[in-house]
Amino acid sequence: MEQRTSTTEVKPSDTRARKARKIATILAGAVLIYGIVGAVIVPPIARKVMADQLGEKLGRVVHVEKVSVNPYTLRAAVHGLRILEADGKSVFAEFSRLDLDGSIVSVSRLAPVFDRVDLDGLKVRLARDGESHYNVSDILDRLAAAAKKEPKGQEPARFSLSNIHLANARIKSAAGDFAGAAEDAKKAQAVAVSDQQKANIKLLIDRLNAKQDINK
Repeated sequence: MEQRTSTTEVKPSDTRARKARKIATILAGAVLIYGIVGAVIVPPIARKVMADQLGEKLGRVVHVEKVSVNPYTLRAAVHGLRILEADGKSVFAEFSRLDLDGSIVSVSRLAPVFDRVDLDGLKVRLARDGESHYNVSDILDRLAAAAKKEPKGQEPARFSLSNIHLANARIKSAAGDFAGAAEDAKKAQAVAVSDQQKANIKLLIDRLNAKQDINK
């Protein structure tokens, strides 16, 4: 007795549909993995790297409370950064929150580009702790020494910051701390990385020389 085997013809439209569903599933999985990596894995790593590298650069102990990242909107925030004094006990500088609004242009330029930067609650304590020496002098000397070691002609780090907003900032000082502080400010101006930073420090120097309140 002869047996007949029935076959079902697969239509080209069905094949295309299956391929489309497979591609959609892969893309959805990639987007999900991207979100998990960016929001869960990257923040604690970034927090440690930031504290270690900034501490190495400044020669101070640096603590970062938390880093949060939204990989879908390219926004990030740094919460509770503190830079300790040279003795590693009291706080020299701190801020409550730094918000960074990244731009998609960063991908094409292969460099960080931020459309907006918001810094809230910056507090810096300046004090004279010796003859012509201040609690920031060691940082300025360290930055100046590092700048001298850089090879001539070396291309500076590429990044772009726009729309910088500063809120609730305060520089604290004790009476008499600023005798000769303008000279230290000039050192900071010499190692500033941008013309805007140099211009801001120039305003500070002018206020110090005029003995005005530098928080105005």
